[in-house]
Amino acid sequence: MNRILRGAVVLAASALFAGCNTEPDETQGGDAARIVVSPAVVFVDLADSNAVLVRLVDQQGTALNSPLTVSEVTGGISVSADSMFRPTFNPDGTLGVETRNTELRLFVRGNSLAAGSFRISGGGIDTLVQAYVTPTETAPTVSNAAPALGEPVVITLEPGLTFGQHLDIVDASGNSIAVAIDRAADGTSGTFIFVPGAPSDFRLVDVVPAYNTDLSLTVPSSVQVTAGTTGSGLPGTDAFATAPTLRPLTLSGASGVIDEGLTYPTPSGGAGGIGAKFYKFIVEETGVYDFTLDWGTTADLGLYIYDENGVIIDVIADALGGGAAGHPEHGDEIELQAGTYFLGVVKYGANPAPPYFRIDVHAH
Repeated sequence: MNRILRGAVVLAASALFAGCNTEPDETQGGDAARIVVSPAVVFVDLADSNAVLVRLVDQQGTALNSPLTVSEVTGGISVSADSMFRPTFNPDGTLGVETRNTELRLFVRGNSLAAGSFRISGGGIDTLVQAYVTPTETAPTVSNAAPALGEPVVITLEPGLTFGQHLDIVDASGNSIAVAIDRAADGTSGTFIFVPGAPSDFRLVDVVPAYNTDLSLTVPSSVQVTAGTTGSGLPGTDAFATAPTLRPLTLSGASGVIDEGLTYPTPSGGAGGIGAKFYKFIVEETGVYDFTLDWGTTADLGLYIYDENGVIIDVIADALGGGAAGHPEHGDEIELQAGTYFLGVVKYGANPAPPYFRIDVHAH
């Protein structure tokens, strides 16, 4: 939240923060060796302030009572000193500035999304402190704010923000409520399928600011999406030739799908059962991958993998049968060569089919 800095001194270049020493020479410690800044790197929310503690210490780590200055404040930040940090009590009961403090408290405020810095100097030593202003929320553009079950939604981030390889959407508790089925090559947008009935408020995962591509943020969205619980699902799942293509599978990024689970109109291509639904996916990097198939009823579902000609290769996950303990089905440590494959979700038995199912795939 925004912080009111009572008694804080607004910084100017080379502003003096600490008063001159009043201690006898024998109690002042040794020569200045380094400036200790905590935290060493500052992350501050936009329009908020974070406290930073600063000490000048000698070779033994003893804090020195010495003047400190702040200069070269750059980027989207401002810096102010809390002159009433650890105040002294005056005889009349009022609080006053303690000029003998060996530790200074600064407040760094985030004014705009940017990478900033400021320099602290004292005792003939100086250090540059990095500061990053992070978004408290974002207002992305969504292709459809009320998607039907299984309908893809394209989410385009605001300028200056992109999705990383681990993009996801989570609720307030951090639970994943969507599957990313595509990511734009430049990361400016991602295509997701939401869990039916998921909370309309959500957070975007692995949001990367342009000013520091090493950062990965989870940012609340100010735009809501109301995911429907009915719909016909993804088109083309009844044949290998028309199967919808999922996000390419790599060792650094996940793939998967959420789709309507009531209908299985096509023979399973050798896996038996009542019928199947098919999805095409391309493995871009040879590796070992984990698969999870989950749904919400006592139905018996299985997950199979087929080669690019639609010939079954192996059972991915089909070991638990139906009933309450029949899901999720897991297929772990599946070794796949780079190439084109199909996934088939196969239904068995007479237990009621689920309204939807979810497939998640990631590197082991």
